[in-house]
Amino acid sequence: MAAPIGIGLYIRAIRKSKHGTPKQLADRLAGAGVSWVAIGGPWHDNHGERWMNRPPAIRRYSTALLRAGVEPHIWGFPWHDRVELFVAEMTQSTLSDVTAGWLLDPELGFKRRDAKASELFDRSRDAVTAINPSMLLGMTSYGLPRGHRTFPFDAFAEPGQRGEPTVECDYGSPQLYFVPERRVKEGLADYAEIGFDEVVPSFGNYKFVRRDPSKPLSGENRRAVAKTPAELQEHMSHFVDSDVPVRGMIGWAYNFVTRGQWAVLERWSNWLARGACSLPSR
Repeated sequence: MAAPIGIGLYIRAIRKSKHGTPKQLADRLAGAGVSWVAIGGPWHDNHGERWMNRPPAIRRYSTALLRAGVEPHIWGFPWHDRVELFVAEMTQSTLSDVTAGWLLDPELGFKRRDAKASELFDRSRDAVTAINPSMLLGMTSYGLPRGHRTFPFDAFAEPGQRGEPTVECDYGSPQLYFVPERRVKEGLADYAEIGFDEVVPSFGNYKFVRRDPSKPLSGENRRAVAKTPAELQEHMSHFVDSDVPVRGMIGWAYNFVTRGQWAVLERWSNWLARGACSLPSR
């Protein structure tokens, strides 16, 4: 199995005014040591469908990223009743000789939908294999499976025999954006125990603060802001201070990255390139 290595970033809706031209964005990411990205594609939910970024933009930015040495992946948010349409839209966004992989984000729409989750996996695996057999297929979802027993993780981590060797997602990415060290370790352990051969965690470039300091940090009183560089460094250290090997990580998300955070990401990129197992815990 293969999986993304090094530091990655999720990229939501791309705006030229914020992200620059394809070459400008690619140069910024490559200059900070970012080795891969997950560009938002189709988003399906119970309200309908939309595009985070439309296929022509995904293809333009993907081409520039690859030229700069940054692997472009496409991530999408599917819904249980539109699996075929979702896979078709992901395919529409993919360049066979440029796109490095797909990252499926099947959270809310697939709880208690085991058969639909299996259909999503089967169609996605067949699609990426047909486009380019070397493309990766990843799955990102709830960071703590022990708290989400109705989500069909097995459909992606242990889908069963479909020839030799067993075909499954190439990696799982637990979303552990804003949790303490103990929960990070639990999430990594859960994903490994479920059966993902490679665990590529999703870390958080953000934190929540209170809108009204006099009220609890919950619900509408939460506001997402960028972590300080020191907070990001501490948070990222938790992912390699674990029994589960981590060779790659991806941050949510590009729009939260500050000047100070770029320096932290570059240091981590260099560390991961030398091998996660040799990293200091702090």
